[in-house]
Amino acid sequence: MSRNSHAELHIRSILEQDRIWSAYAIADLDPKLRSHSWWFANKTDVILTYKGFNPPVLFSYGITGSLETLFRQIPQGDYVFTLQQSSMDLLEDRFKVNFENEMWRMSIGPDDYNPVSRRDVERLNYQNLNEIQGLFADHPDQPDSFDPSQMEDGVYFGIRDGSELVSVAGTHVLSIEYGVAALGNIFTRSDQRNKGLGTCVSSAVVKALLDSGIRTIVLNVATTNQPAIRSYTRIGFQSYCKYQEGLGTLRAKYISTWRNR
Repeated sequence: MSRNSHAELHIRSILEQDRIWSAYAIADLDPKLRSHSWWFANKTDVILTYKGFNPPVLFSYGITGSLETLFRQIPQGDYVFTLQQSSMDLLEDRFKVNFENEMWRMSIGPDDYNPVSRRDVERLNYQNLNEIQGLFADHPDQPDSFDPSQMEDGVYFGIRDGSELVSVAGTHVLSIEYGVAALGNIFTRSDQRNKGLGTCVSSAVVKALLDSGIRTIVLNVATTNQPAIRSYTRIGFQSYCKYQEGLGTLRAKYISTWRNR
């Protein structure tokens, strides 16, 4: 799919109907991410399989009736899925779910933002990659969607205890061109928790995004993670919709697709 092709414009016109739910997919139209994205679309619906991760990510947006037909085009295999319940219901007979979590998609805009700041919040960049990976280490609750490439053009902030990085927040995706971003990779070392550090670094990321002109900012959080939800709400995030996230195996016949070229 070439830049600004008819297919891209059509896909974007559908996704723009719900920018908050479709934020990740809109960002995946950005030239930096497009090569990893396979799109399936009809007049009203879009399904994305994002192959920048293994297994790839499965996302859908559209009208229930016509989405059912579109899902038949998705290649069988394992997927990390990000799907609303209506889509999960369509796949019930062909999708074996290995595990899933109920999630909130939350969002924030310029009028919602309530800054929570500290003087020692530090802007991070790719030169801090080893420190960030060392912070995540092998903790059981480390971010599960971090990739070093996210540091190249993303927005990251951290807080130190002495010389050691103990809290960090950043972005999963960021598209200046399309004006969307998703917070992610938010993590505080276990012995430094309950001090508001995660709130402060997340707030710094939001401020930097708003200052750069981003107007659609989202994040994902488990509905059971009440401490994190309170932290994000304090900054100004609002719950938008629930969805299911997990790992599953799809058995479906491959028919056709718009493939990036």
